[in-house]
Amino acid sequence: MVYVEATKDRVTVVFSSVFKDDDDVIIGKVFMSSRRGRRASHTAPQVLFSHREPPLELEDTDAAVGDNIGYITFVLACAGPKSG
Repeated sequence: MVYVEATKDRVTVVFSSVFKDDDDVIIGKVFMSSRRGRRASHTAPQVLFSHREPPLELEDTDAAVGDNIGYITFVLACAGPKSG
């Protein structure tokens, strides 16, 4: 599942992932939590990970819920018009 929402100042993209086994869940959680709050630069997109429950963007949808489900959210901020 892919969810895309565009607003005036950002684009939010949510990907769902189905993990095949418990080891995949652990690897996914550790990898994504190690990146939480860190960006390579101030221009890098915000990346969020949620496990089991879908993010708020998918509230009131038929998004899957379960121990083997993960969601990766990218928030891409628009740079705005350039002058000059």
